[in-house]
Amino acid sequence: MKKVLIAGAIAAAFTLTGCQSNAAKEPYTQAPEPEKRSALAAIATAKDANKAVKGAEWRDTGKMIKAAEALVAEGKFAAAQSEAIKAYYQAKTAAGQAKNAPNTGNPSYIYQ
Repeated sequence: MKKVLIAGAIAAAFTLTGCQSNAAKEPYTQAPEPEKRSALAAIATAKDANKAVKGAEWRDTGKMIKAAEALVAEGKFAAAQSEAIKAYYQAKTAAGQAKNAPNTGNPSYIYQ
């Protein structure tokens, strides 16, 4: 009886060892880091908010979004998310300004 149990234990050990070595040989892909996903989501939100403004975009909003994308490429996810959040709020403020002051332009004395 003991010989059967010992043989079963040895067979199980070889089986588990074999599974472990196969798992190590298979290609392993890791999911994107949570920080990177957060930064990319913030950039996408800022882009959507900026597209909604259309025509009333502030000067630096697009530059801020491009800077955030560059920071993601460098691996600086926290800084990229911060920059994207700033761009989002700038786009939202531009939308509010466009809504509150429609059809306003330069004063008439500029055109004289």
